[in-house]
Amino acid sequence: KSGNDTERVSYALYEAFGKNATHVMDLHTWERDNAPALLLDDTLALRAIAPQLGHRFIYYSKEQNITMLASYFCTTGRMGITYEFTGQYDLDEHEVQHGLSVAINFAKAIGLLHGAPKKGDDPIIYSGQRESVVINAPCDGLYVRSQHKLCGRVKKGDVVGHIISDKDLSCVKIKCNNAGWLRRCGPGRPGSDVSLKQLHAYVRCGEVVAIVS
Repeated sequence: KSGNDTERVSYALYEAFGKNATHVMDLHTWERDNAPALLLDDTLALRAIAPQLGHRFIYYSKEQNITMLASYFCTTGRMGITYEFTGQYDLDEHEVQHGLSVAINFAKAIGLLHGAPKKGDDPIIYSGQRESVVINAPCDGLYVRSQHKLCGRVKKGDVVGHIISDKDLSCVKIKCNNAGWLRRCGPGRPGSDVSLKQLHAYVRCGEVVAIVS
């Protein structure tokens, strides 16, 4: 009764659905430049189920954050996973299909649906398992991203973007220094999907414009 509207709705939903639930998949979205990822508490149960989910990037957290629904479930002896889609306020067919595949695999892995989980991304890259190589902007200018898909394979020398230099208007290619999978393609500034300033294509020399793992 004393909470704001959002708190009261959250409480009502939890009382109706969450209170007796044994598992939860919490769906989120983050900045469009970051590859979609699974966020998991670092527990034995989740480490066992993670390979069955079929998603490229999986981040483990040793510190439980009870403000996140999935983590709260884990602290109460239940199981919860968080999935971060790429891009806020935007629906992309590829993203929806991939997220749905993860959800179905999770439901099969916990016995909610019949059948075995479907093989997905290979390899699966866990946090800390591979070195991430950061690609920095070599000059100031307007950044133009490439057509490479996030989570997709890139080879050494592949062009993952261009910068139109504000010094001489030349087109500078942004190339991969190593082979791997694309974790970020773009500056990835916090709040870039909700702030026009953060979304602006202008980058400074040295700013991160891509990450390959």
